Amino acid sequence: MSALDSRWLFRAALLTAVMSVAVGAEYPDRAVRVVIPFTAGGGADNIGRITAEFMQKKFGQPFIVDNRPGAGANIGHEIVAKALPDGYTLIIATNSLPLNQALYRNLPFSATKSFTPIALIATSAIVIGTHKSMAAHSLKDLIPLGQKQPFTYSSCGIASIYHLVGERIKLATGMNLVHVPYKGCSQAIPDAVGGSVDLFVNALPNVLPHARSGKLEVFAVMENERSPSAPDIPTFKEATGLPAISSQGWYSLAGPAGLPGDIVSKLNRAVNEALESHEVRARLATQLYDIKGGPPAVLASLIENDIEESAKVIAAAHITPE
Repeated sequence: MSALDSRWLFRAALLTAVMSVAVGAEYPDRAVRVVIPFTAGGGADNIGRITAEFMQKKFGQPFIVDNRPGAGANIGHEIVAKALPDGYTLIIATNSLPLNQALYRNLPFSATKSFTPIALIATSAIVIGTHKSMAAHSLKDLIPLGQKQPFTYSSCGIASIYHLVGERIKLATGMNLVHVPYKGCSQAIPDAVGGSVDLFVNALPNVLPHARSGKLEVFAVMENERSPSAPDIPTFKEATGLPAISSQGWYSLAGPAGLPGDIVSKLNRAVNEALESHEVRARLATQLYDIKGGPPAVLASLIENDIEESAKVIAAAHITPE
């Protein structure tokens, strides 16, 4: 064998060894980007950071939160939908993913085809209520008043899940409710407390501290059962005698379509492990989130169901994008 042949054999063997190491590298072997399609400080951001911190400790690699708000969360959605399916770009997906699928006609991605569901992390109860100076102190008292005169209600934005819930209440009760959108849930609270709007539809974690201090009154929670975080608040069905309205804010982990099954399984196990840990459970419970978890199929089913349900409300209430 010539010296030239020997050198070529050595290089081939070296290349094979390098490729074997690369292929067999344990995921993750570098930083993972966690896109949050909303501004810092909201529910998705809080849950995203709690999840990222746990993952970083578990895997020994950085899980870097990247807030990419805008266009009703579609900027962040598109970034992840177009990312390589290698597990290094993930997203904290919420109701906005299926809702936008139902709302917009020409999205550059599909809620069901462009993403890989990984795990449902937590849910947050949605409530309706008012400021303390309102004459009515229950939904039963409010409904006849709202059928005779208009009441304004605030939500967390046009075509948000809170807007859809407000319209479902309007359709179910026959009240004359006028939507007042805000650019985020937290921004809507001060005007609710001050009485600038008659009613609010918002997330329980945003509202409950003000209710406990006597500044706001909560009429009902939009669940089939009372929320574990506030068992004293009746469901919409209990409060009105009308059929239940069940709708929650939810938070999940997802990736681009085509994410390898072994990576999905590893991340799903990690999320469920996080939700079983005392530290994560305590942090989520303190912020009034209801802990979920489970296999990816749970999240996949939730997305498909929400697209269908959102489309019905959007059509019935004639909701259009901003």
